[in-house]
Amino acid sequence: MGDGGALGGQGLRSSSDHERFLWRIDRFKELGFSEAEAPQLAESDADLGQARHLLATGCSLTLALQILL
Repeated sequence: MGDGGALGGQGLRSSSDHERFLWRIDRFKELGFSEAEAPQLAESDADLGQARHLLATGCSLTLALQILL
C-alpha cells in the first residue's frame, strides 16, 4: 500500500485521497481554523479528534495549530 502503485490504480486512489483531503479541510474549518490553516492541517497527520478535544477544553486556535502540526 505504498504511494508508488501501478498507474491504473493511481487515479482511483488519488480521487479517494482528494475527497478525504477536502473533507478534512471542511472539518478543520468548522472547528475555526482559517482558510490557510485548514489545508495545512488536512494534509498533515493532525488528528481531528485531538483538535476537537484541544479546542473544547479551552485551547486557543493558535496553540492548537502548533500542537497539531
